[in-house]
Amino acid sequence: MSSGAPHPPRDDADAMRWVANVLLGELADDPDIVVGPKAPSGHRVLWTFSMLPGGDDPYVLIPADAPRAAAAAVHGLGNPLRSRDRAVETAAGLAMRARVGPRFAPSLVVSAPGPVARHRTLPGHLATVLGRDDAVCAVILGRRRPNRKPVLKMLGPDGEVLAYAKVGWNDLTANLVRAEADAMARIAAAAPRTFRLPRVLVSGPWAGLELLVTAPAPAAGRGDGPPLRMPGDATREIAAIHGVEHGTFAGSAYRAGLMSRLADGEPDDTTALLHRALASLDEAWGQEIPFGSWHGDWMPWNLLRSGTDLWVWDWERAASGVPVGLDAAHFRFDIESKIRGRSPEEAAASSAAWTEVVGPDLGARPGSGWALAVANLLEMCLRFREGRQAGMEAKDVAYVRAVRSLISDGVGGAGA
Repeated sequence: MSSGAPHPPRDDADAMRWVANVLLGELADDPDIVVGPKAPSGHRVLWTFSMLPGGDDPYVLIPADAPRAAAAAVHGLGNPLRSRDRAVETAAGLAMRARVGPRFAPSLVVSAPGPVARHRTLPGHLATVLGRDDAVCAVILGRRRPNRKPVLKMLGPDGEVLAYAKVGWNDLTANLVRAEADAMARIAAAAPRTFRLPRVLVSGPWAGLELLVTAPAPAAGRGDGPPLRMPGDATREIAAIHGVEHGTFAGSAYRAGLMSRLADGEPDDTTALLHRALASLDEAWGQEIPFGSWHGDWMPWNLLRSGTDLWVWDWERAASGVPVGLDAAHFRFDIESKIRGRSPEEAAASSAAWTEVVGPDLGARPGSGWALAVANLLEMCLRFREGRQAGMEAKDVAYVRAVRSLISDGVGGAGA
Protein backbone atom coordinates (compact mmCIF):
# COMPACT_ATOMS: atom_id res chain seq x y z
CA MET A 1 0.00 0.00 0.00
CA SER A 2 2.77 2.47 0.85
CA SER A 3 3.75 2.87 -2.75
CA GLY A 4 3.28 6.55 -3.47
CA ALA A 5 0.41 5.76 -5.84
CA PRO A 6 -1.81 8.65 -6.94
CA HIS A 7 -4.85 9.54 -4.90
CA PRO A 8 -7.68 7.55 -6.50
CA PRO A 9 -10.64 9.18 -8.27
CA ARG A 10 -13.71 9.48 -6.11
CA ASP A 11 -16.74 9.65 -8.37
CA ASP A 12 -18.70 6.64 -7.11
CA ALA A 13 -18.65 3.94 -4.46
CA ASP A 14 -16.30 1.75 -6.48
CA ALA A 15 -13.73 4.58 -6.43
CA MET A 16 -13.57 4.08 -2.66
CA ARG A 17 -11.63 0.86 -3.21
CA TRP A 18 -8.47 2.56 -1.92
CA VAL A 19 -10.16 3.13 1.45
CA ALA A 20 -11.42 -0.45 1.50
CA ASN A 21 -7.88 -1.66 0.79
CA VAL A 22 -6.64 0.27 3.81
CA LEU A 23 -9.28 -1.41 5.96
CA LEU A 24 -8.60 -4.82 4.45
CA GLY A 25 -4.98 -4.72 5.56
CA GLU A 26 -3.37 -8.05 4.72
CA LEU A 27 -6.30 -8.81 2.40
CA ALA A 28 -5.92 -5.65 0.30
CA ASP A 29 -6.49 -6.08 -3.43
CA ASP A 30 -8.14 -9.48 -2.96
CA PRO A 31 -10.11 -9.73 -6.23
CA ASP A 32 -12.93 -11.66 -4.56
CA ILE A 33 -13.72 -8.84 -2.12
CA VAL A 34 -16.31 -6.44 -3.51
CA VAL A 35 -16.67 -2.74 -2.71
CA GLY A 36 -19.89 -1.02 -3.72
CA PRO A 37 -23.26 0.33 -2.63
CA LYS A 38 -24.51 -3.17 -1.76
CA ALA A 39 -23.23 -6.73 -1.43
CA PRO A 40 -23.71 -9.19 -4.28
CA SER A 41 -26.03 -12.12 -3.66
CA GLY A 42 -24.36 -14.78 -1.52
CA HIS A 43 -21.65 -12.48 -0.16
CA ARG A 44 -20.94 -11.94 3.51
CA VAL A 45 -20.83 -8.29 4.56
CA LEU A 46 -17.63 -7.26 6.30
CA TRP A 47 -18.57 -3.63 6.88
CA THR A 48 -21.41 -1.29 5.97
CA PHE A 49 -20.69 2.42 6.22
CA SER A 50 -22.81 5.49 5.69
CA MET A 51 -20.86 8.02 3.62
CA LEU A 52 -21.20 11.56 4.93
CA PRO A 53 -21.85 14.13 3.60
CA GLY A 54 -22.41 12.21 0.37
CA GLY A 55 -20.89 9.55 -1.83
CA ASP A 56 -18.78 11.52 -4.31
CA ASP A 57 -16.23 12.78 -1.78
CA PRO A 58 -17.19 11.73 1.77
CA TYR A 59 -15.60 13.33 4.78
CA VAL A 60 -16.29 10.37 7.05
CA LEU A 61 -17.53 6.77 6.88
CA ILE A 62 -19.93 5.96 9.72
CA PRO A 63 -20.62 2.40 10.95
CA ALA A 64 -24.20 1.88 9.81
CA ASP A 65 -25.05 -1.08 12.03
CA ALA A 66 -24.06 0.39 15.43
CA PRO A 67 -26.29 3.42 16.12
CA ARG A 68 -24.70 4.55 19.38
CA ALA A 69 -21.22 4.23 17.94
CA ALA A 70 -22.42 6.03 14.79
CA ALA A 71 -23.72 8.92 16.88
CA ALA A 72 -20.39 9.16 18.68
CA ALA A 73 -18.50 8.92 15.39
CA VAL A 74 -19.82 12.25 14.11
CA HIS A 75 -18.95 14.07 17.34
CA GLY A 76 -16.00 16.41 16.92
CA LEU A 77 -15.82 16.21 13.11
CA GLY A 78 -16.80 19.80 12.39
CA ASN A 79 -15.06 23.00 13.35
CA PRO A 80 -15.94 23.22 17.07
CA LEU A 81 -15.58 27.00 17.01
CA ARG A 82 -18.33 27.47 14.42
CA SER A 83 -21.91 27.35 15.68
CA ARG A 84 -23.18 26.04 12.31
CA ASP A 85 -20.79 23.08 12.44
CA ARG A 86 -21.81 22.28 16.00
CA ALA A 87 -25.50 22.35 15.05
CA VAL A 88 -24.97 20.08 12.03
CA GLU A 89 -22.90 17.70 14.16
CA THR A 90 -25.64 17.51 16.81
CA ALA A 91 -28.36 16.86 14.22
CA ALA A 92 -26.28 14.17 12.50
CA GLY A 93 -25.60 12.46 15.82
CA LEU A 94 -29.30 12.38 16.69
CA ALA A 95 -30.16 11.01 13.24
CA MET A 96 -27.59 8.24 13.57
CA ARG A 97 -28.73 7.27 17.05
CA ALA A 98 -32.33 7.09 15.78
CA ARG A 99 -31.19 4.96 12.80
CA VAL A 100 -32.55 7.63 10.44
CA GLY A 101 -29.21 8.80 9.05
CA PRO A 102 -28.41 5.69 6.96
CA ARG A 103 -31.67 6.16 5.04
CA PHE A 104 -30.40 9.43 3.58
CA ALA A 105 -26.66 8.73 3.29
CA PRO A 106 -25.15 6.59 0.50
CA SER A 107 -23.78 3.26 1.65
CA LEU A 108 -20.36 1.77 1.18
CA VAL A 109 -20.46 -1.99 1.59
CA VAL A 110 -17.40 -4.25 1.68
CA SER A 111 -18.22 -7.92 1.24
CA ALA A 112 -16.60 -11.27 0.52
CA PRO A 113 -17.85 -14.57 -0.89
CA GLY A 114 -16.74 -16.49 2.19
CA PRO A 115 -15.37 -16.15 5.72
CA VAL A 116 -12.59 -13.61 6.31
CA ALA A 117 -10.06 -13.76 9.15
CA ARG A 118 -10.91 -10.58 11.02
CA HIS A 119 -7.46 -10.22 12.58
CA ARG A 120 -6.01 -9.81 9.07
CA THR A 121 -8.08 -6.66 8.54
CA LEU A 122 -7.08 -3.32 10.02
CA PRO A 123 -10.17 -2.91 12.26
CA GLY A 124 -9.68 -6.47 13.49
CA HIS A 125 -5.98 -5.89 14.13
CA LEU A 126 -6.76 -2.73 16.09
CA ALA A 127 -9.48 -4.51 18.07
CA THR A 128 -6.86 -7.07 19.08
CA VAL A 129 -4.39 -4.33 20.06
CA LEU A 130 -7.08 -2.69 22.19
CA GLY A 131 -8.28 -5.98 23.67
CA ARG A 132 -11.81 -5.19 22.53
CA ASP A 133 -13.37 -7.76 20.22
CA ASP A 134 -16.55 -5.65 20.17
CA ALA A 135 -14.82 -2.54 18.77
CA VAL A 136 -16.19 -0.92 15.61
CA CYS A 137 -14.68 1.89 13.59
CA ALA A 138 -15.54 5.09 11.82
CA VAL A 139 -13.14 6.24 9.10
CA ILE A 140 -12.38 9.95 9.02
CA LEU A 141 -11.11 10.97 5.60
CA GLY A 142 -11.25 14.73 6.02
CA ARG A 143 -11.04 17.18 3.17
CA ARG A 144 -8.72 16.91 0.19
CA ARG A 145 -5.30 18.20 1.21
CA PRO A 146 -1.64 17.20 0.84
CA ASN A 147 -1.56 14.99 3.94
CA ARG A 148 -4.97 13.38 3.54
CA LYS A 149 -4.97 10.04 5.26
CA PRO A 150 -7.60 7.83 6.90
CA VAL A 151 -7.98 8.15 10.66
CA LEU A 152 -9.85 5.27 12.27
CA LYS A 153 -11.93 6.30 15.26
CA MET A 154 -12.22 3.09 17.25
CA LEU A 155 -15.44 2.89 19.25
CA GLY A 156 -17.23 0.57 21.60
CA PRO A 157 -20.79 -0.35 20.58
CA ASP A 158 -22.01 2.01 23.32
CA GLY A 159 -20.19 4.94 21.71
CA GLU A 160 -17.15 4.98 23.99
CA VAL A 161 -14.11 6.32 22.12
CA LEU A 162 -11.33 3.75 22.51
CA ALA A 163 -8.54 5.11 20.32
CA TYR A 164 -7.58 6.98 17.18
CA ALA A 165 -5.43 5.32 14.52
CA LYS A 166 -3.69 7.39 11.87
CA VAL A 167 -2.88 5.40 8.77
CA GLY A 168 -0.11 6.18 6.30
CA TRP A 169 -1.15 4.51 3.05
CA ASN A 170 1.38 5.90 0.54
CA ASP A 171 4.94 7.19 0.77
CA LEU A 172 3.98 10.77 1.63
CA THR A 173 1.50 9.90 4.37
CA ALA A 174 3.57 7.01 5.74
CA ASN A 175 6.49 9.40 6.22
CA LEU A 176 4.22 11.86 8.02
CA VAL A 177 2.85 9.19 10.37
CA ARG A 178 6.39 8.04 11.21
CA ALA A 179 7.44 11.65 11.75
CA GLU A 180 4.55 12.20 14.15
CA ALA A 181 5.40 9.10 16.19
CA ASP A 182 9.03 10.24 16.41
CA ALA A 183 8.04 13.80 17.34
CA MET A 184 5.69 12.63 20.09
CA ALA A 185 8.42 10.42 21.55
CA ARG A 186 10.88 13.33 21.61
CA ILE A 187 8.35 15.76 23.07
CA ALA A 188 7.26 13.29 25.75
CA ALA A 189 10.90 12.69 26.71
CA ALA A 190 11.29 16.43 27.26
CA ALA A 191 8.51 16.31 29.89
CA PRO A 192 6.60 19.46 28.85
CA ARG A 193 5.11 21.55 31.66
CA THR A 194 2.42 23.57 29.85
CA PHE A 195 0.67 20.91 27.76
CA ARG A 196 -0.01 17.19 27.53
CA LEU A 197 0.12 14.63 24.71
CA PRO A 198 -2.23 11.70 24.04
CA ARG A 199 -0.69 8.39 25.07
CA VAL A 200 0.75 6.36 22.20
CA LEU A 201 -0.64 2.82 22.31
CA VAL A 202 1.23 1.38 19.33
CA SER A 203 3.09 2.67 16.29
CA GLY A 204 4.96 1.23 13.36
CA PRO A 205 4.42 -0.72 10.13
CA TRP A 206 1.68 -3.28 9.63
CA ALA A 207 0.54 -4.93 6.39
CA GLY A 208 2.22 -2.29 4.22
CA LEU A 209 0.68 0.55 6.21
CA GLU A 210 2.21 2.88 8.78
CA LEU A 211 0.17 3.15 11.99
CA LEU A 212 0.06 5.53 14.91
CA VAL A 213 -2.55 4.56 17.50
CA THR A 214 -3.22 6.92 20.40
CA ALA A 215 -5.56 6.96 23.35
CA PRO A 216 -8.23 9.69 23.20
CA ALA A 217 -7.80 12.91 25.12
CA PRO A 218 -10.27 13.43 27.98
CA ALA A 219 -13.76 14.42 26.92
CA ALA A 220 -14.34 18.15 27.06
CA GLY A 221 -16.52 19.23 29.96
CA ARG A 222 -18.56 22.36 30.42
CA GLY A 223 -16.40 25.36 29.60
CA ASP A 224 -13.72 23.17 27.98
CA GLY A 225 -12.84 22.98 24.30
CA PRO A 226 -10.40 24.30 21.69
CA PRO A 227 -8.87 27.64 22.68
CA LEU A 228 -9.69 30.53 20.37
CA ARG A 229 -6.80 32.48 21.85
CA MET A 230 -3.31 31.16 21.24
CA PRO A 231 -1.87 29.56 24.40
CA GLY A 232 1.25 31.67 24.79
CA ASP A 233 2.98 29.58 27.46
CA ALA A 234 2.70 26.39 25.42
CA THR A 235 3.76 28.16 22.22
CA ARG A 236 6.83 29.50 24.00
CA GLU A 237 7.69 26.13 25.53
CA ILE A 238 7.43 24.31 22.19
CA ALA A 239 9.74 26.86 20.55
CA ALA A 240 12.44 26.20 23.15
CA ILE A 241 11.76 22.54 23.99
CA HIS A 242 14.82 21.25 22.10
CA GLY A 243 16.89 24.37 22.62
CA VAL A 244 17.29 27.65 20.75
CA GLU A 245 20.27 28.61 18.63
CA HIS A 246 21.07 31.88 16.87
CA GLY A 247 22.43 32.14 13.37
CA THR A 248 21.98 33.70 9.98
CA PHE A 249 19.06 32.75 7.80
CA ALA A 250 21.32 32.58 4.74
CA GLY A 251 23.57 29.95 6.32
CA SER A 252 20.87 27.96 8.06
CA ALA A 253 19.87 24.36 7.49
CA TYR A 254 16.30 25.68 7.47
CA ARG A 255 16.93 27.79 4.36
CA ALA A 256 18.84 24.95 2.70
CA GLY A 257 15.85 22.69 3.32
CA LEU A 258 13.45 25.18 1.73
CA MET A 259 15.73 25.51 -1.28
CA SER A 260 15.99 21.74 -1.65
CA ARG A 261 12.22 21.36 -1.55
CA LEU A 262 11.80 24.11 -4.13
CA ALA A 263 14.28 22.38 -6.44
CA ASP A 264 12.63 18.97 -6.05
CA GLY A 265 10.25 17.83 -8.77
CA GLU A 266 9.05 19.55 -11.90
CA PRO A 267 8.42 23.31 -11.80
CA ASP A 268 4.76 24.33 -11.72
CA ASP A 269 2.79 27.57 -11.82
CA THR A 270 3.77 28.39 -8.22
CA THR A 271 7.52 27.86 -8.54
CA ALA A 272 8.50 31.41 -9.53
CA LEU A 273 6.34 32.92 -6.78
CA LEU A 274 7.83 30.66 -4.12
CA HIS A 275 11.36 31.55 -5.22
CA ARG A 276 10.40 35.21 -4.84
CA ALA A 277 9.10 34.48 -1.35
CA LEU A 278 12.39 32.83 -0.41
CA ALA A 279 14.35 35.78 -1.81
CA SER A 280 12.22 38.14 0.28
CA LEU A 281 13.19 36.20 3.40
CA ASP A 282 16.87 36.51 2.44
CA GLU A 283 16.38 40.27 2.36
CA ALA A 284 14.28 40.51 5.54
CA TRP A 285 16.51 38.28 7.68
CA GLY A 286 19.94 39.72 7.00
CA GLN A 287 20.92 39.53 10.66
CA GLU A 288 21.05 36.61 13.08
CA ILE A 289 17.70 35.19 14.19
CA PRO A 290 16.74 32.56 16.78
CA PHE A 291 16.01 29.03 15.56
CA GLY A 292 13.96 26.66 17.67
CA SER A 293 11.08 24.20 17.27
CA TRP A 294 7.48 24.39 16.15
CA HIS A 295 4.39 22.22 16.19
CA GLY A 296 3.85 22.87 12.49
CA ASP A 297 0.03 22.86 12.53
CA TRP A 298 -0.66 25.08 15.54
CA MET A 299 -4.38 25.83 15.40
CA PRO A 300 -7.37 25.55 17.76
CA TRP A 301 -8.74 22.20 16.58
CA ASN A 302 -5.43 20.50 17.33
CA LEU A 303 -5.72 21.70 20.93
CA LEU A 304 -8.14 21.00 23.76
CA ARG A 305 -8.60 22.68 27.11
CA SER A 306 -9.83 20.07 29.56
CA GLY A 307 -9.97 21.43 33.08
CA THR A 308 -6.55 22.92 33.78
CA ASP A 309 -4.81 20.81 31.12
CA LEU A 310 -4.03 21.71 27.53
CA TRP A 311 -3.94 18.65 25.27
CA VAL A 312 -2.06 18.85 21.95
CA TRP A 313 -2.11 16.39 19.05
CA ASP A 314 -1.31 16.21 15.30
CA TRP A 315 2.46 16.52 15.56
CA GLU A 316 3.26 15.17 12.08
CA ARG A 317 4.69 18.50 10.88
CA ALA A 318 6.71 19.23 14.03
CA ALA A 319 10.32 20.24 13.37
CA SER A 320 13.35 21.84 14.96
CA GLY A 321 15.77 24.36 13.50
CA VAL A 322 13.01 26.71 12.32
CA PRO A 323 12.70 30.46 12.98
CA VAL A 324 11.14 31.05 16.39
CA GLY A 325 7.63 32.47 16.03
CA LEU A 326 6.39 30.38 13.10
CA ASP A 327 3.65 28.75 15.17
CA ALA A 328 2.23 32.16 16.05
CA ALA A 329 2.04 33.21 12.40
CA HIS A 330 0.35 29.91 11.52
CA PHE A 331 -2.17 30.17 14.37
CA ARG A 332 -3.22 33.70 13.47
CA PHE A 333 -3.61 32.99 9.75
CA ASP A 334 -5.88 30.02 10.46
CA ILE A 335 -7.97 31.96 12.98
CA GLU A 336 -8.50 34.78 10.50
CA SER A 337 -9.11 32.64 7.41
CA LYS A 338 -10.87 29.56 8.81
CA ILE A 339 -12.72 30.92 11.83
CA ARG A 340 -13.41 34.55 10.97
CA GLY A 341 -13.79 33.94 7.25
CA ARG A 342 -11.46 36.72 6.12
CA SER A 343 -9.89 36.71 2.67
CA PRO A 344 -6.40 35.21 2.21
CA GLU A 345 -4.98 38.70 1.75
CA GLU A 346 -6.62 40.00 4.92
CA ALA A 347 -5.59 36.92 6.90
CA ALA A 348 -1.99 37.25 5.72
CA ALA A 349 -1.82 40.92 6.71
CA SER A 350 -3.32 40.13 10.12
CA SER A 351 -0.87 37.26 10.62
CA ALA A 352 2.07 39.55 9.91
CA ALA A 353 0.85 42.41 12.11
CA TRP A 354 -0.16 40.20 15.03
CA THR A 355 3.03 38.13 14.97
CA GLU A 356 5.01 41.36 14.97
CA VAL A 357 3.39 42.19 18.33
CA VAL A 358 3.44 38.78 20.07
CA GLY A 359 6.58 37.35 18.47
CA PRO A 360 9.22 38.90 20.78
CA ASP A 361 7.43 37.54 23.86
CA LEU A 362 7.71 34.07 22.32
CA GLY A 363 11.42 34.52 21.68
CA ALA A 364 11.27 35.75 18.07
CA ARG A 365 13.56 38.51 16.85
CA PRO A 366 11.79 41.90 17.06
CA GLY A 367 10.72 43.11 13.64
CA SER A 368 10.21 39.57 12.27
CA GLY A 369 6.41 39.51 12.06
CA TRP A 370 6.22 40.01 8.31
CA ALA A 371 8.99 37.51 7.57
CA LEU A 372 7.46 34.89 9.86
CA ALA A 373 4.10 35.29 8.11
CA VAL A 374 5.79 34.86 4.71
CA ALA A 375 7.79 31.84 5.95
CA ASN A 376 4.63 30.15 7.24
CA LEU A 377 2.80 30.70 3.95
CA LEU A 378 5.81 29.51 1.96
CA GLU A 379 5.78 26.32 4.03
CA MET A 380 2.07 25.80 3.38
CA CYS A 381 2.51 26.31 -0.37
CA LEU A 382 5.36 23.78 -0.38
CA ARG A 383 3.20 21.21 1.42
CA PHE A 384 0.50 21.53 -1.23
CA ARG A 385 3.10 21.38 -4.00
CA GLU A 386 4.55 18.20 -2.51
CA GLY A 387 1.06 16.75 -2.25
CA ARG A 388 0.47 17.37 -5.95
CA GLN A 389 3.84 15.82 -6.78
CA ALA A 390 2.76 12.73 -4.83
CA GLY A 391 -0.33 12.48 -7.06
CA MET A 392 -2.84 13.90 -4.60
CA GLU A 393 -5.49 16.46 -5.42
CA ALA A 394 -4.22 19.46 -3.48
CA LYS A 395 -5.32 22.97 -4.39
CA ASP A 396 -3.66 25.84 -2.53
CA VAL A 397 -5.24 28.93 -4.08
CA ALA A 398 -5.70 30.62 -0.70
CA TYR A 399 -2.06 30.24 0.36
CA VAL A 400 -0.78 31.34 -3.05
CA ARG A 401 -2.93 34.45 -2.90
CA ALA A 402 -1.82 35.13 0.66
CA VAL A 403 1.92 34.88 0.03
CA ARG A 404 1.62 36.90 -3.18
CA SER A 405 -0.14 39.69 -1.30
CA LEU A 406 2.60 39.90 1.33
CA ILE A 407 5.56 40.01 -1.04
CA SER A 408 3.92 42.24 -3.67
CA ASP A 409 4.73 45.38 -1.68
CA GLY A 410 8.32 44.38 -0.98
CA VAL A 411 10.02 43.38 2.26
CA GLY A 412 7.95 44.35 5.28
CA GLY A 413 4.81 45.05 3.26
CA ALA A 414 3.20 48.34 2.39
CA GLY A 415 4.64 51.25 4.22
CA ALA A 416 7.74 49.40 5.34
